[in-house]
Amino acid sequence: YCRNMDSLRKELQAVSTKLYLEHNSNFLIVDAILDGLIKMSEHKASYQVSYSNGAVPTHIEEPVGEMLFGYIFKYQDGKITINSKPLDDLANMVYVNKIKNFFSHENSEAPDSFTLTNFTLKSKDIFEPYSYFRKGQDRGVVYMLIEDKLLDTTYDYTVIYNLEGLFINYTKVSEMSAMKYTLYINKNGFTPNSPKDQLYIDKKQIKCDRGHKF
Repeated sequence: YCRNMDSLRKELQAVSTKLYLEHNSNFLIVDAILDGLIKMSEHKASYQVSYSNGAVPTHIEEPVGEMLFGYIFKYQDGKITINSKPLDDLANMVYVNKIKNFFSHENSEAPDSFTLTNFTLKSKDIFEPYSYFRKGQDRGVVYMLIEDKLLDTTYDYTVIYNLEGLFINYTKVSEMSAMKYTLYINKNGFTPNSPKDQLYIDKKQIKCDRGHKF
């Protein structure tokens, strides 16, 4: 992490603004990080070794420093707590106004309560444009498909992922071409393990048979 503090703050502020404009409430989390309300800690990954025959390592992954954030951001009846700690009156007022302005921007009223939770948010996911934190699983893979010119969202579309593979508008994508997208979906929380498991995305909704809402 070679960014100096001024550069890092500017990048975080830019991410916050982009999330807000993209109707993503995670802008609140970035703002809380900027304000020092959510702290980061450094986690050193251990060596990971893969073996092809039980004896000879075929791959060694170097340990890397990874900045992690863990938080439970809870808003209820005009009061905000972060990791069970109430904000002071001034900070509470600032963040309640952020929430009200956000939902006003969405042309809706702020709910009485909501919670944003993540115990292992990595710093790279804050800056990665297609991460689950930035786009959500649904929008992330859709944006990737748009960028690769495999999807045109000006028309109705469907994206389906199950044990049989990845389908765009009910046409199966070759396994090699699909790997980039299925690995992304797997990484961000959904892997089909039975014939009934299915991730379904269309222009109006995204759903999964396990009851997850992305």
